[in-house]
Amino acid sequence: MQEVDCRDPSCPIDTAVTVVFQSGGSGIASIPAKAKDIDEKHLREKFPNHGVLTKWSRGEDADWPPLDDDVEADITFPQLRFGHGSRVECRIGPDPVTGWARGTIVELWYREKSWPPGSFAPYQVELDDGRRIFAPADVDQVIRTAS
Repeated sequence: MQEVDCRDPSCPIDTAVTVVFQSGGSGIASIPAKAKDIDEKHLREKFPNHGVLTKWSRGEDADWPPLDDDVEADITFPQLRFGHGSRVECRIGPDPVTGWARGTIVELWYREKSWPPGSFAPYQVELDDGRRIFAPADVDQVIRTAS
């Protein structure tokens, strides 16, 4: 587990949990809480289920949240606050006042091929200046409605 601090007093500290198996399989889950505060509720809501963990342990690909139909039917994507095409502001710098840029959500549950299996970002955003970035968490300290 590793806490990730976004350097903003109003930002929650996310805990990234990387599961690495002797078989060589691995996966990542992100929990929006300090490591010491994580409880069973957090794990049930954000952590992969038994089927995904079993696939990871065998070194097999299993996306979390799932990105295709071959993963167990009881898995559902967490609800996101914004939809495709929504106008948003994204945190792009450390200053809590000026470190924001406007853009449009172009993809939900974004992932890059180079990321480990199970790694994802809730949103990919095309900024108004043409750059594409991803929002690593669906929280106001990272992505918010454009004002």
